[in-house]
Amino acid sequence: MSEGVSILDEFGQGFTFISFNDDDVSVLQRVSAGLGMPMKYVQINNDEAKQLYDCEYAIIRPDMIVAWRSDELPQDIHALFDRIRGAY
Repeated sequence: MSEGVSILDEFGQGFTFISFNDDDVSVLQRVSAGLGMPMKYVQINNDEAKQLYDCEYAIIRPDMIVAWRSDELPQDIHALFDRIRGAY
């Protein structure tokens, strides 16, 4: 993240998946695309931002609420995406 840029400026109009590491999240990208779920993927290498979220990964809803956060990628991606978008 550049100096003077807010993390909020990185968020998309739909959901935003934030990764605070270099892990491969391409499988999540494929699943969200397959579900027609608008999701922007952002990698942030900023220790201060990571401390604020207190996790390795977070999904932010379009209304800027944290829908999910974890230090591990989800085991059941479909179940997670269904839950956060209200599609049980």
